[in-house]
Amino acid sequence: MLHLIKVSDEIMVRSVPMLFSYHHNCEKFIENVVFTFDDSQKISSIAFALGDVAINDIINKPTGFGTIEEKYFLIRFMENYKTVYALKRPDYIESIFAEDALIIVGHVYKTAKNIENPWLNSQIVRYNTYSKQKYISNLAANFKRNEFINLRFEENEVRKTERDDKI
Repeated sequence: MLHLIKVSDEIMVRSVPMLFSYHHNCEKFIENVVFTFDDSQKISSIAFALGDVAINDIINKPTGFGTIEEKYFLIRFMENYKTVYALKRPDYIESIFAEDALIIVGHVYKTAKNIENPWLNSQIVRYNTYSKQKYISNLAANFKRNEFINLRFEENEVRKTERDDKI
């Protein structure tokens, strides 16, 4: 089901399903895409859509969190971020991080169920901290190794910074 959303002087056409495939891989997948039209009715951007859970995490925040325009600005940023990974654009990703940024990357490892203690968590999460330069270097290597990288945002926790009144 397509969703048309007017934010400021733009119109977003959300949830357009598109089929993708790759030359060196027989796998195909469907991804929802967002087309954004400017005030002259021309496409100003195309991005891979966030899932409903991620969108609802942002949209359902109370009005004190931000205006509807600010919430969609954040959604658009996250969708563009997701899209540049799929397009393998480390230059864009590098441009959004400060030079002295510390980037934390988490990996979830699933373990076998413990028969003696089935209530124990079967996931181990490990976090690594990288400098911007190391993160971009690792990212470029991942882009070379993988034909496609698909980010998924779910169960997001979005907060305002204490220094600013904006998202």
